[in-house]
Amino acid sequence: MGDRVIVACSGGADSMALLCFLLRCKAELGITVMAAHVDHGIRGEAAHADARFVAEFCRTHHVPFFLYDAAASGVQIPPNPSENWARSLRYTWFDALAAQQHACIATAHTLSDQAETVLFRMARGTGLHGMAGIPAVRGVYRRPFLCLTRSDTTAYCAALGQHYVQDESNFSDAYARNRIRHYAVPALQTINPAAERAVGRLCNQLQELNIWLENLAEKLLAQAACGGGYSIPILAAADAPVLAAALRMLAARARDPEEKYV
Repeated sequence: MGDRVIVACSGGADSMALLCFLLRCKAELGITVMAAHVDHGIRGEAAHADARFVAEFCRTHHVPFFLYDAAASGVQIPPNPSENWARSLRYTWFDALAAQQHACIATAHTLSDQAETVLFRMARGTGLHGMAGIPAVRGVYRRPFLCLTRSDTTAYCAALGQHYVQDESNFSDAYARNRIRHYAVPALQTINPAAERAVGRLCNQLQELNIWLENLAEKLLAQAACGGGYSIPILAAADAPVLAAALRMLAARARDPEEKYV
């Protein structure tokens, strides 16, 4: 994973399991473990309590701890902050922190998150790239728990006797991802109890296919590059899946050159 690892820790079961796991295995892995927590300024005292919980754990276990308090830092909190806004806020800070500390960021995304993400993207009309799900490695980010379900992480915490916090917003059906978690995934599990793992296998296969297509798309764009743009005849002659991947790459670069908020 790299010599210096900062665990993005919300205080929930997934991130506490990851932090505990890396601390227990740091000698074997040859890493220095740190932790980071983001208070988005959305949930008031409940969020402050979560921050104190993670800070106290880190103090007790001698883990270097970094806290980003959005409100205290002067961030203007929108009246109805979206999940995208919150994700962009914390990833922007994580990017800067990783560069400052010369470290990678480990996030506790699980197989359950993977299944929910794919179902969410399907509902919104995603393509092959979106169906590939959350990558295990991208830039400075590492997601070592994509092989585990949420029940696995809670079981790990229970086995260690490790407490964790509950974000009450996870129980609200006001968020689309929660509705998927509460209704869509359980419905799939009535068909196949291992539905999350089945989705994970599909994601792995699609990630490999997507990498293959993106390599072809990169070659196509290199061949079509001319002046300040691209040759239409060369692009038009490409196979449809390769052309679609190339156009997606161009659109993604225009929107976000690093595509970092995944």
